[in-house]
Amino acid sequence: MNLGDIKVNIPKFETPKVMKVAELSVAQIKAMKDEDIKAILTGEKSVNGMLSIALQNALTIELSERAIKKASQPHWSIVPNLCIGFAAMVAASIAAYFAIYPRPSQSSPEVQKSVLPVQSVQHPVSSSRKQLVHTQPQLSTTRKTKP
Repeated sequence: MNLGDIKVNIPKFETPKVMKVAELSVAQIKAMKDEDIKAILTGEKSVNGMLSIALQNALTIELSERAIKKASQPHWSIVPNLCIGFAAMVAASIAAYFAIYPRPSQSSPEVQKSVLPVQSVQHPVSSSRKQLVHTQPQLSTTRKTKP
């Protein structure tokens, strides 16, 4: 047996097909909806070709930017609550003013006629002994003797 006579059936070698890489511009990515971007990243929606790492990063960054923009907007209830709080503060200030400084025209004639007793001002006592003497009841100091 001669080695040159041996025939080996080798299939014809074909070059592998290179997959096409998907290409999206920044303008196309910005025009897409959030749901579309999420569907492309998860593989639910196909694009023309394979997603490169750079394209995946661009899609992820766009989603992150949109989320940050939405989160940075104040809640719709901030402005009305601020207005209501300010109005309540003004109303409370007005009510406190009239409670502290009542106008004579607002009080009724009965209230104006009634005079509260004026409390006399007590002068301070110079010693605590004098104070005790004035506040304790007087006791008789005479002793009774037996007959």
